Formats: sequence, C-alpha cells, structure tokens
Amino acid sequence: EMGANSVEEKKEEEEAPVSGKFSSRCELEIEISTFAKEVADAVTDKKFQVANEKQEELSNLEGLRSSLLSCKELKAQLNEAKGKLSKAIEAKKFADATALQETVDKLELKYSEE
Repeated sequence: EMGANSVEEKKEEEEAPVSGKFSSRCELEIEISTFAKEVADAVTDKKFQVANEKQEELSNLEGLRSSLLSCKELKAQLNEAKGKLSKAIEAKKFADATALQETVDKLELKYSEE
C-alpha cells in the first residue's frame, strides 16, 4: 500500500507546474542566474554532461519567465485594475467594485512582494 501512494504522490509532483515553485519573478531570476553560473562552471571544468543537464534545466527556467510577470507588467495590471475600480464606483456598480477591489488588493500584495 505504501508503494502505491508514493507512486501517486510522485505523479502529482511531476504534474505540478514548475512555475509554482516560484512566488515571484525575482525568485525565478535568482534561480536562472544560479543555473547559468553552474553551466559556465561545468564547461570551464570540462564536465560537459553536467553542463548539458544544467543547460536543459536552465532552458526550462528561462521558459517560465512568461508565466511570471515582471514588476513593470504587474504595475501596469495594478494601474489598469485601479482605473476600472474608479469607473465602477463612479457608475455606482458596487458589486463590480467589490470584485475589482479584491483584484487590486491581490495585485498590490504581489507587487509589494516583488
């Protein structure tokens, strides 16, 4: 029974998106820098198999950039949401304003973490 559970758990881990490991673009960029240095070090040491493995992971990490917004992109989304919130309040669409306020709050939190 333990064996079956560990196989299922392993499948869940593999299916989880790698971008889930990173809560911010900054964390991702740090990891990319780390892997880039490891690739360079492996090449310098003529450990080409290691360099190849690290490069594959580096390429995967670089591919995640599009899934995590940069500070500039987050700020643009935040400003857009604030604008929509103001318009909803002016038009007395308070149900819309409630949802927009939640969006603004989430974006502000994420932006402050970056």
